[in-house]
Amino acid sequence: VLKWTQISYFSRLNYILDGKYTFSAQLRRDSNSTLGKFKKSGVFWSVGGSWNVTKDWDSSPFSKLILRANYGEIGNIPYADSWGSVYNSLNLLGISSYTGDDATIYLSNAKNDNLAWEVSKQFNVGLDFGFIKDKLTLSVDAYQRKTASAIYTTPIAPQNGSPGSFLTNIGEITNRGVELSFNYLPVNGEHFRWNIYGNASYNKNKVTKLANPDQIDRSSLRALSVGKEYLQYYTYEWAGVDEATGYGTIWKDESRTEKVILDNASKYSQASRIWQKDSPFPKYLASLKNDFTYKGFTLSVFFTGQFKFSVMNRWQNYVTSDGNSIYYNQTKDVLYNSWTETNTKADNPKQMLFNTTGSYEPSTRWLRKGDHIRLKDIKFAYSFNDLFKKSTGIDNFTIYAKGTNLWIYVFDKDLTFDPESNSNAAGGAYGKGMYDYTSPIMKSVSLGISIDF
Repeated sequence: VLKWTQISYFSRLNYILDGKYTFSAQLRRDSNSTLGKFKKSGVFWSVGGSWNVTKDWDSSPFSKLILRANYGEIGNIPYADSWGSVYNSLNLLGISSYTGDDATIYLSNAKNDNLAWEVSKQFNVGLDFGFIKDKLTLSVDAYQRKTASAIYTTPIAPQNGSPGSFLTNIGEITNRGVELSFNYLPVNGEHFRWNIYGNASYNKNKVTKLANPDQIDRSSLRALSVGKEYLQYYTYEWAGVDEATGYGTIWKDESRTEKVILDNASKYSQASRIWQKDSPFPKYLASLKNDFTYKGFTLSVFFTGQFKFSVMNRWQNYVTSDGNSIYYNQTKDVLYNSWTETNTKADNPKQMLFNTTGSYEPSTRWLRKGDHIRLKDIKFAYSFNDLFKKSTGIDNFTIYAKGTNLWIYVFDKDLTFDPESNSNAAGGAYGKGMYDYTSPIMKSVSLGISIDF
């Protein structure tokens, strides 16, 4: 049975002075069984305060003006939801064979007695505005979050045998961002009411420290390196199809002045990987919700959007293999958009039986822009309110129809999968933006009733 344990103790203090000033503080201690023997426990805290400026501003044009600030530190374990990491605190043995016949035992997991909590340290300052008796409210927040003692895998020298890596606290990541939210009530009549809610945010992260400052730690198409975004894409850059020969090409280096023709897989050694501009984490998030109410009828429509990030299909080299993997179904553009002597401007190289040129290997050819707008929820309902209260004792009776994930618009015409798909097998952040034939984000339509007594 896979099992891990966490024990937490926490306390909280809140204080309000004259209805104008608030102060809050929290202190907690967490212990987790998956961490190192000497570092299982951590103490974390936060403090915050606010000032209601309108209480001291008699002629304020605002119906509400509150200044807020807080700072806090909280512990995190990035692999907490991964099934294979619950025994990180132990050395584990695996069973294999030697020379095919003799059973042998090997070290499958190397513990780290000093593996400690990842600590997120965040400072936030914000303003809350209210206008026209709070008919329009607006909040603006700016923050900096630094993740110290970030948990990541560190390689073990191959001559030491298995395993090839172990977990340790090696890095530091900084996030900076701004978030804006609003609530507007344009119509508030006796029978008709319209409410609008919106949110938008920007976040930029950077790896600011690694155990080896010159380290570039690659994982699939992404990598870790000081000064770059967390898991920023770092791979060979696809340069299209050579019109004369039909072979795929990649740029030799980041100058993008010379192409390498992939007429055999060894040609990759003539090129360098290039840092791309995006990571699998969106830089911009947005949402917009409209609620309409007319007498007993309500309609709610909720849109979300994610922008400025890229995603990948983990199995792209099988479904667009240029003839290498002939036993797998291919995407339809391979049939209609591959190089031939009469179609020299195609996007895919020529198809060759058991292709060994390497054109299907990892490169930006796998990447797709993940930018999209989604109709997240739509709900239509009718409430009878207390119509049946006298006869049945029911305070409210509502019938409704609800749809979830009914529509999505993607900005990349070549994107063939849901851009919010993540790989569970890759685990945690490594599965972000990676389509892995995992369960899709489901569309659903439901009908229901709600009864209040």
